[in-house]
Amino acid sequence: IFDESQKLLSRLPAIDKSSDEIASIYYSHWSYSAVHVALFSPRFHNEKFLCEYLGISFSRYKRIFNFLKKSKLILLSKEGKIQAAPLNLHLPKDSPHILKHHVNWKLKALEALERENEHHFHYSSMVGIAESDLPKFKESFLKFVTEFRAQVKDSTPEEILCAYTINFFELKTDKS
Repeated sequence: IFDESQKLLSRLPAIDKSSDEIASIYYSHWSYSAVHVALFSPRFHNEKFLCEYLGISFSRYKRIFNFLKKSKLILLSKEGKIQAAPLNLHLPKDSPHILKHHVNWKLKALEALERENEHHFHYSSMVGIAESDLPKFKESFLKFVTEFRAQVKDSTPEEILCAYTINFFELKTDKS
């Protein structure tokens, strides 16, 4: 059993800015968070470029942009320039949207595998471990995520968009 300090949510800064209605839309498709993160960088403020980069239609982009603006997840300056709202969204593990969020990004990871890009990193493994070591290994992953997010925060200017997913789980089913 892991205490509260080991939960990812307690380690990552988060602002709960989303109502359930906003969250259900935001986490319904990977493109909402992709466009949202992209708009942190002026490089992606060109609508045509961003649509081509992400492989989404212009109508999808406009729907997402309008949603982000209406939800105050992005702001527009008086001059009409896009500004990302200063917040960090993080779903708690008991959120009703967490499954869809993870599935969205796992599917994008599978698509990326098919592209065979030499700069991508994909790794999967099956291991046997002592049950008593499970908390120690989970702690290692939590530490990595915290350190990685700190490094990402300092990685400017934002020139490319990347996704990462991490899974670490016991294969035992509830039936065994």
